[in-house]
Amino acid sequence: MVSDASGKRRDTGVTLPDPADWRQLFTSLQQLEPGAYSVRWRSVSTDGHVIAGTFTFGVGAGTRLDASLAPSETGGAARNELDIPRRWLTLLASALVAGGF
Repeated sequence: MVSDASGKRRDTGVTLPDPADWRQLFTSLQQLEPGAYSVRWRSVSTDGHVIAGTFTFGVGAGTRLDASLAPSETGGAARNELDIPRRWLTLLASALVAGGF
């Protein structure tokens, strides 16, 4: 999803795969005025994990990219503060079970 600094959606909502490379997707944009925009993406990796991220870009010379424009979610897989401890506990439990055999 592409949004402007006010949070208004600026993509058309249509996303298509690249026929030459299935790993790439394309979306159409509405007419963009000079300013900063944020792209928020989410996908499922080949092993089934959901991955997501954001990045910003500017249109027009001298456009200032404000770090607060992008949501705090980064390109990692953790989506909230409990994801990392939960994953460590799962890993530890798996190691204990495997070690028991």
